[in-house]
This record gives sequence, structure tokens and C-alpha cells, in this order.
Amino acid sequence: MWFDDGYRISISRRNRTMDREARGYVRLRSSSLSFKMAARTMLNAASFSLSRLSTKTMAYAQAKTTSTDNIPVIDITPLRDGSDPRSVARALHASSQGLGFIYVTGHGIPEESIAAVREAGLKFFRESDEAKATVTVSAQHRGWIRQGGAKMQDDAKADLKESFIWGYQDPAGAALTDHPLRGPNLWPAFLPELEGLAMASARFETLSVRRIIET
Repeated sequence: MWFDDGYRISISRRNRTMDREARGYVRLRSSSLSFKMAARTMLNAASFSLSRLSTKTMAYAQAKTTSTDNIPVIDITPLRDGSDPRSVARALHASSQGLGFIYVTGHGIPEESIAAVREAGLKFFRESDEAKATVTVSAQHRGWIRQGGAKMQDDAKADLKESFIWGYQDPAGAALTDHPLRGPNLWPAFLPELEGLAMASARFETLSVRRIIET
């Protein structure tokens, strides 16, 4: 789940095992899953990913475990309603100095949007590899990365996850092409509803990121 120089936003199943290399993320917590965000430079250059972790025992990158109780939980409602944005900013800054993961509540993302994109993600990953291969990741880093297909660096062991990556596109479906890792999205024909659900969810997520970054 490491993408271009835009905001990196991913949606993943809850798992108590965290990748050793995953640092500096904000999780927007809901009742069923979490959104991971890492701020970079441009909101309109956002990349998004649906990911799931493998349960198979193979020669993958080592990971360490930690209790989710160790991850700070920050309610950004005072930021969203303007009642006390400075306290939220201080809490975000202080929490980012340690573990590198932060749970965010009060983000305002509708539960129905979260539930819909989660269900679509589960449908996607439950399809056969042959079906998912029709949207195999492009040179612009859009599409499906099979299990074991991602590494943090060339000489590293493969990550546990399997991912589907998409990025910003305008209402007509046109995507940014101003960077080697930005380009047209690849949407699976076997799951036609994914595009609309994914882009609707991305709009909500982008608003939440903007509020946090502008704090």
C-alpha cells in the first residue's frame, strides 16, 4: 500500500498484525474497518487501495504484532465543527511521535459508504485470480497486485498483502497523467459497481484528509 506522491489512502480488513515498514499512518476508525492515510503533497493526486492480508505461511516480510490498545484514538469532531481545532492538532502531533499509527474517530464518513465499499472489496478479493488478472497492475500503478507481488524494496521479501489500487479521476473518468505512477484506473468488468462505490468513498476520505492536513 505504498503509492505515488499524492495522499496514500487504503482500505483494509482489521488485522492485529502491522507491517514493520508501515509508518506515519492515520486510521479512520469505523465499526467494521479502518482507513489508513499517509499525507503527502496533493489532494487531487490521491491514490487509494483495497487490500487484504494473506493467512498463508510463506517466506514473506517479517512483521511484528502489537495490541490495538497501544494505538492512540483521536476524535477530530472539534476540528470538523471548529470548536477546538488546536487541541486536535496538538493531539495529532503528539501521537505521531511514537508508534506512527493513529485511530481517528468523528471523521464524518457515513457508515453506509464504508460498508458499501468494504462489501465491494470483499467481492473483488473473493473472485478467482484469473478474473482479477484482467485488471493486473499497470505501469502507472493502477489495478490488482497479487499476493506476494509487492515489496518495499527490490532486495526485500514480498509483503503479505494482495491489493487493488486506484487513483483520482474526474467525473468523466479522466485521470491525472503528470507522474510516472499516475494514470488511468483499471476497473473490473466482473464487478461494475466498484468504480462508483470506490470513487464516492474516495471523495469522503479526501475531505477528511484535507481537514487533518490543514489543522
